[in-house]
Amino acid sequence: MFTTRFKDVALHADPRSSLHELSLLDDADSWELLSRKVSLEWNAVTSLPPWSEEIGKQILRKCGGLPLAIVALGGLLSRREPSYGEWLKVLQSVHWQLTQDHVQCADILALSYFDLPFYLKPCFLYFGLFPEDFEISASRLILLWVAEGFVQPRGQEPLEDVAEDYLEELVGRSMVQVATRKSNGRIKTCRVHDLLRELAITRAKEDRFLDIIHDETKISSMRTIARARRLAAHFNVPSSLNTGKLRTLLCFDLNEPIHIEAKRFKLLRVLDLEGAYIAKLDSAIGKLVHLRYLGLRGTWLKNLPSSVRYLYNLQTLDLRDTLINPFPPVISRLQHLRHLYFSEVQPMILIPPVTTNYLQNLQTLKGLYISDDSLSGKEHCLDIKLTELRELDFHGHLCTHQQHLEKWILNSKGLERLKLRARRTKVDDITTTAIPQWDFSSLTHLYKLHLSGFMPKMFDIQCFPTNLAELSLTGSLMMEDPLEKLEKLKSLRVLKLKQSAYVGKEMTCSSGGFPQLQFLKLSFMYSVEQWKIEEGAMCNLRRLEIVDCKRLKIIPRGLWPVPSLRELKMGFMPGDAQLKIQERQGENWYKIEQVLPI
Repeated sequence: MFTTRFKDVALHADPRSSLHELSLLDDADSWELLSRKVSLEWNAVTSLPPWSEEIGKQILRKCGGLPLAIVALGGLLSRREPSYGEWLKVLQSVHWQLTQDHVQCADILALSYFDLPFYLKPCFLYFGLFPEDFEISASRLILLWVAEGFVQPRGQEPLEDVAEDYLEELVGRSMVQVATRKSNGRIKTCRVHDLLRELAITRAKEDRFLDIIHDETKISSMRTIARARRLAAHFNVPSSLNTGKLRTLLCFDLNEPIHIEAKRFKLLRVLDLEGAYIAKLDSAIGKLVHLRYLGLRGTWLKNLPSSVRYLYNLQTLDLRDTLINPFPPVISRLQHLRHLYFSEVQPMILIPPVTTNYLQNLQTLKGLYISDDSLSGKEHCLDIKLTELRELDFHGHLCTHQQHLEKWILNSKGLERLKLRARRTKVDDITTTAIPQWDFSSLTHLYKLHLSGFMPKMFDIQCFPTNLAELSLTGSLMMEDPLEKLEKLKSLRVLKLKQSAYVGKEMTCSSGGFPQLQFLKLSFMYSVEQWKIEEGAMCNLRRLEIVDCKRLKIIPRGLWPVPSLRELKMGFMPGDAQLKIQERQGENWYKIEQVLPI
């Protein structure tokens, strides 16, 4: 057996063998490790005292399942008198004990930090800005790293892809934990253990890399905080703070409305105010000429100052969950903009720009609302050739503007992710929400497609790109079994049918169908009664989710023809069916007994 902290080392040791990646310990395993460590030191023949488990588990919650921390505390407890009072003292000082025990914890963890290559060190230290136990969006983190200038160019590869590799490398070095992954296996959210966060903060403060303002931060500490280049405000933003050298300001859980005076932040590169309440954005925001990231998500802002047009270096603008309306035409003048997120709380009315020479570097465009009046006039903003566009998400009256939308989508040859959501509209006095029958086969890079809205029938198989790996259909109301065509998609790994995507009674997975499918989700499919799975169908299926499909019966042999299935999740199903599955009972249990865990 070969053990290492670094995933790359294990891969090079024996590329033919599969890796076993250790995860954090659960409550039961954490207690077993702690009790063994204490018992070993005490030379205990019998079990620990009866009171030890209750208080021991409270101590373990502070360790977060990290074996290194558990062993360190186990050694500490073993040197104390075996009394309730002594263990209570450890519980009250557990955070201090872990951060002060340099020999067993801090120094060991620091070895991993010092071993990081130069380009990963600032990326790791950046985690110190986020609150304790905060689940961080990987996409948000990646865009922040790019805006900060941490990501080194690597040939013609987009910086965002390089940054994603950085994050995976930190995970592979056990410095960062994956909280959730997307259905395609990429990281969705992540976090760092409390001890590693403390390490990041300690090292970062020594280098004046960052600092943090808490509610208990004293005025006497402001001079030290003012020297930091990056600042996280977890409760408030003091008006007296000297911000002349500040490059980054991130806000979390602010208790009071804030007002950012642009003249105090002249060198700012990152301004992320997500979740803060801002009645009005300073009209002088355009003077922050170094700004690369402006996050206004969840601020409920109603207007965007026209001076935003002067933010020439802006790369990311996040307007999600704001009340800004209409579409600010000045945004189209930001030539270096790479990622643009619109709000869906109040649909932004699209106003075409004067010319079509803007937004040439745009990679992400999400939340765009297409209204009946969006494309009036001779010029259309959809005529812009966004050659760098990789992710597109828009909703609205798609049928009204089929030709312009089709031309725009098909001209975006580098498109990788596409999400279309049709809203009700009137065409020839008929109200419809139809998804247009477009041919996506020319989009060779498109691997993820989400279609929401009425579809009279499934696209022909030739209309899908050959590399399509993930498909989601919502509210399609198809009468014909969509699996008959979809099972022929050779590269499809993820399929989601949601909210009456199919309203027929029977579905069939034929032998040899869905050869690469790994994840299948069926949710709110109220009319489906029978699902037939033939021998040899879905031979690589690993995960199946069934939500609120109360009439569904899997015939004739349940899930038995799918031996690869490892995870089954069911929700809002008939009570007796769920109970039988949970208790591993019932006449059909043998049909799914190979599925673990449930």
